[in-house]
Amino acid sequence: MVRCVRWRALNGVRAETIVWLADNWVEFRLVGKNGRSIRYDQNVTSFVAIKLKSGGTQRRPVIHLPVCVGGVSGLAEFTLADRNHFDYQVLLGREFLASRIIVDSAATFAATENCDQADNE
Repeated sequence: MVRCVRWRALNGVRAETIVWLADNWVEFRLVGKNGRSIRYDQNVTSFVAIKLKSGGTQRRPVIHLPVCVGGVSGLAEFTLADRNHFDYQVLLGREFLASRIIVDSAATFAATENCDQADNE
């Protein structure tokens, strides 16, 4: 199931594994379905303040990553967050979904198409 939100959050990182390489670059690791860990070096495009359920805010870096949903690929913005304790490991924002993907809120994991391997690299 894809949940629409204003800011996208990407799991696979723990706060202690985000390494600042320079003023606007960050290194982090994502874990794929097969358990393989992949290191990314990404340019931080901006920062957002996320309101926490417990109160207060958390400053998160925003990055761009390629994404594929149901055979539709493109570049999406994500904030880096540890989402291990949430039901969904990735939140995909409405900006990526708009004019690309029709969402059926009654269905979960309904996409059947895959992207070409070259699109995912």
